[in-house]
Amino acid sequence: GRSLSEAQTMAFATWMICHVLLALNMRTDKEAVASVGFFSNKALVLWGLVAGLSLVAAVYLPSIQGALKTTELTAPDWGLVILASAVATFWMELKRVILRGRP
Repeated sequence: GRSLSEAQTMAFATWMICHVLLALNMRTDKEAVASVGFFSNKALVLWGLVAGLSLVAAVYLPSIQGALKTTELTAPDWGLVILASAVATFWMELKRVILRGRP
């Protein structure tokens, strides 16, 4: 029941957020992200903020919306985007927990 523009915007937002979460997850192979610290790499934090602000601009600024053919997302849309992004990248944390339990 969504328009093509809404679906494409949600896919784009999910892709962007997954890239940021993937970068956080790829900082370590064996330790959990929380134990390494979310804010320990200042350059990564800055890049994540720039990526997030760019995403918000792409979704809400009319001039950029026109160029990228995006549309505004509602709060439930953002919830679905964030949930899908977390699920798509959570497997890495799960793998670390499982491997940490091995001798």
